Amino acid sequence: MEPRVPADHSPQDELPEVRHQRKRGGVRIIKINFTLTMHGQILTNKDGGETVKILSHHQDVYVISQTDNHKKTGCNYTKEELIAYGWIFPVEKWVPEIGMAYFIPYIDESKYISSTWQNDEGDNRYLANNLVCRTPEEAIALTDKMLGAVTN
Repeated sequence: MEPRVPADHSPQDELPEVRHQRKRGGVRIIKINFTLTMHGQILTNKDGGETVKILSHHQDVYVISQTDNHKKTGCNYTKEELIAYGWIFPVEKWVPEIGMAYFIPYIDESKYISSTWQNDEGDNRYLANNLVCRTPEEAIALTDKMLGAVTN
């Protein structure tokens, strides 16, 4: 499965995370997982609608652009600092791994159905519509929210 990569993403924006180390016959084997960062995401300020772009992100440090013109400022912030200053982070979508169970809101007594992620057209359609949930409880809450919107 190919990772989902933003169009303006460059490999320099990925930082490796060591997942597993072991020795075999005196040789160290290291498996590295490259994780996508928040690079390129746009943050909106809750007070005035101004925007900034995340230029770089590693662990707990974010480098953001100047407001609205998205030119580099070189300022480093933690997520907590950015939130305290009123910046709103986009919700990151959870994407199951191939073969992993996920749950979908559904209008019946159980209020959800389960499926297994195959990264096919149907799975990606649910994902594009924000219907892929990690737990049955999350899917039930989303079903209730949708039903509330219809009845109000």
